[in-house]
Amino acid sequence: MKVYLVKRARFTEYNKDFEITVYDAYIKAYKLFRRFIKEELKPEMFWTRRLKWKNGVPWGHEVCFEFLQRRNDTDETECHWRIADKGASCFHTFISIEIKEVLQK
Repeated sequence: MKVYLVKRARFTEYNKDFEITVYDAYIKAYKLFRRFIKEELKPEMFWTRRLKWKNGVPWGHEVCFEFLQRRNDTDETECHWRIADKGASCFHTFISIEIKEVLQK
């Protein structure tokens, strides 16, 4: 049996948050994955609001950004969305879906 872990880690100078949600269906995990990304991009949310964005991608020489998502509606891919400010703040957010096989009795 497969389980799908959605992980979100956020680190700032004031906060260190980490959460894991486990689902039995990929589509449920993928919806939460997408919701977490949308939350990070809201102007009133978290540290990412300070970045400059161009066509959905942050830009600047001190910003690292990586995004891997599923290829199509039937694909069950491990996905991730990672963004880090390598400047003085060292803030970062990592969101991912991991697929694990669980042994059954």
